[in-house]
Amino acid sequence: MKVLLHQTYAKRGLDNLFRLALEYGYDGVEIHRLVRTYEPDEATYFRKAAAFKQAHPDKEIVFSIGGIRLSRGQPDEVATEIDVRIKFMEWAARECGTRVMNFYTDGLANPGGEPHTTGSAQATEEDYARNAVHLRTLGDAAASVGAVLVIETHHGYLHDTPAACRKLLDLVPHDAIGINYDAANVFLNENGGTISDAFNLLNDKIYYAHLKNLLKMPHSHMVVTRLEEGHVDQMEIMTGLRTCLRSGMVAIEYPCSGDGVIAARRDMEYVRFMQARLGDKRQQ
Repeated sequence: MKVLLHQTYAKRGLDNLFRLALEYGYDGVEIHRLVRTYEPDEATYFRKAAAFKQAHPDKEIVFSIGGIRLSRGQPDEVATEIDVRIKFMEWAARECGTRVMNFYTDGLANPGGEPHTTGSAQATEEDYARNAVHLRTLGDAAASVGAVLVIETHHGYLHDTPAACRKLLDLVPHDAIGINYDAANVFLNENGGTISDAFNLLNDKIYYAHLKNLLKMPHSHMVVTRLEEGHVDQMEIMTGLRTCLRSGMVAIEYPCSGDGVIAARRDMEYVRFMQARLGDKRQQ
């Protein structure tokens, strides 16, 4: 299993992210398509990402290519956004060897609502059907460049729970469309089920995963923690991922406001500990 460093550990430019990944032995990075996340202009962003891959061909670069309101967006807007994503996937595969593209579909919000009242709780059958049509187009584009498109389990979106993801995937029987299983996101939703439920429902379609942790507080509030310190059972997740995980890659995520440098080192040490305990010879 390859372990990638998520963009949330380094908020001061691509150079800092790449340096952390190399220093702490990560197998690559996950970064966002949006230029403003890291660099002042698109040309610099593209140049640095491609140069990192050229200098370190053994490192993986996964891109999170952003979301599109596939079911409730205006048709012309959706068509334009799909075209933008397809062109980006083509560039990423060609220049960065990218094999995984992280993605979101519709955000369905309930102002002031808790996670179980948003996302799929508000979705209609028509929402799913429209998503399915457009996802086939995106899946074809991903497959044409040798990549997969992974939909992240995330509260507030159509694909917030494993059950909702399964329903959407069954409408899009496309080999290049899978799931980025983020158990911490699902954990906040009281309708999300257990980690075991997620693997039972999605086992054949878990192509990628985000590892992060949190403390669940009253009234659906949370406190994000380092990987080993929260309420989400990371060992159970790692055990489940050993039997699926099509891409063979996970990214450790750190959606905190503080300095992620020490967290990047400690979280990688914890993942190595889990891998060794589970008998992953690559880490022994």
